[in-house]
Amino acid sequence: MLCAAFTSCGFHLRGHHTGHQIDADSFQEEVRIAISAPGQLADLRYEIEQLLQGRRVNLAADGMPLELVEEAMSRRPLSLGRGAGTTQYELRMAVSYRFAGVPSVITTQRIYAFDPDSLIGNSEQEEVLADEMRRDIAAQLVIRVFATIGDVVED
Repeated sequence: MLCAAFTSCGFHLRGHHTGHQIDADSFQEEVRIAISAPGQLADLRYEIEQLLQGRRVNLAADGMPLELVEEAMSRRPLSLGRGAGTTQYELRMAVSYRFAGVPSVITTQRIYAFDPDSLIGNSEQEEVLADEMRRDIAAQLVIRVFATIGDVVED
């Protein structure tokens, strides 16, 4: 009886939509995305394509334009150890893009310990972190694309 009272007044759980629902199958039919990127962003483009295809989004040249514009990586010291040597660095990656003509930027960061006696190890650690950050940005970008597509499809 209590449930009937809540549903009759329009109550619904947060996140439950009563309007047009979007499922993975409808994306394939309704939405097409065209990804463009300069050559230096090939790794990021590949990550995004894999995520979108895994969600059954149709990648096509005549789709909604997703343009990857730039990837910028920076490194700054966070803490100093004995002899004023750096012991921790912060890596920051920012990717600028445009989806359906709207520009945006996604950033992510990681902190890692720096060993001055292992320069090769530090370099390899930075590469691993950069790959991890790229995957993180790709996932964030796909979430934003889905949010935008949901807004477009529901209108």
